[in-house]
Amino acid sequence: MTEPGVPARSRISVVICAYTEDRWGDLVEAVESVQAQAGCVDLETIVVIDHNPSLLERAGRSLAGVRVTENVEGRGLSGARNSGVALATGDVVAFMDDDAVAAIVAIPGTLLGTAIGPKYEPPPEYNATVTLTIEQPQHVELAGGVEGTGV
Repeated sequence: MTEPGVPARSRISVVICAYTEDRWGDLVEAVESVQAQAGCVDLETIVVIDHNPSLLERAGRSLAGVRVTENVEGRGLSGARNSGVALATGDVVAFMDDDAVAAIVAIPGTLLGTAIGPKYEPPPEYNATVTLTIEQPQHVELAGGVEGTGV
């Protein structure tokens, strides 16, 4: 049973920002790790390309099932995240680095998220698991560059 006013199955918008083709393989892994959660949660994946026309074209052509957009604000992570948030339709928006691998699972009334860096095994104190109840705006930053805001 869910809490009053909390959707039984919240929609999560995951915004992944990228700026260089040097990390293309990482970006693909990040997107695939989010898409792998689609059976567990209602997901929307938004990839924001930060002022790199060739990467924008490649991502738009190659990343199926993902909304690919350009950063319409100033260069940098803040502008890219703001561009992604402007398109997000989820009850919760999570920010993920393009070189992280995520596992996000929604259960009634809560969002449970973990993040694991793809290239190394983080120390136990950085391998975070956070549960937050979606009642009021909250912000959480997890290991591996995943952040989330519940609304």
